[in-house]
Amino acid sequence: MDIVYLNDLKQIENLRGWKTTGLTIDEIKNLEQKYNGGQPFPKAYKEYLYLAGKISGISLDTAFGFDWLQETSKKILEEYGQEIKRPYFVIDQLDGCEQFGFFYLDENKEDPLIYNCTPTQVEEGDPLISKYKQGEFTKVVKSLIESAKSWDEIRGQYGESKE
Repeated sequence: MDIVYLNDLKQIENLRGWKTTGLTIDEIKNLEQKYNGGQPFPKAYKEYLYLAGKISGISLDTAFGFDWLQETSKKILEEYGQEIKRPYFVIDQLDGCEQFGFFYLDENKEDPLIYNCTPTQVEEGDPLISKYKQGEFTKVVKSLIESAKSWDEIRGQYGESKE
């Protein structure tokens, strides 16, 4: 795959002690078929999947898998009487999907805007959906890479292995 957006991630083999591992083209196509009707995901996100879709070390929490993210986020929305009316794809989560990051599948942007959804906080006055402060997916990834590198440097200062 030709990498246009995530060259910084392409150069990284390990972060936070994790070996960066991507998905195959066929695995990416299967995700697109299952969650986007066979239409391609945004280019920047496809690059991420290809480079680090299995293991990234940058704190995009997909540890329970893509199916779990999509299903659990929908269950949490339903449980709290909330709904996202546009097609979306969840890329990250906190607290069992009580908060999750996603992009809209209908925006047709190669570098999609990333949104945060907090269905458990709406009753307390928080909006259901807000944009990530970094904005586009590539900026989110860049920020997470910098954070992971800082974490690795701190560990190294205390004699802890980066591996």
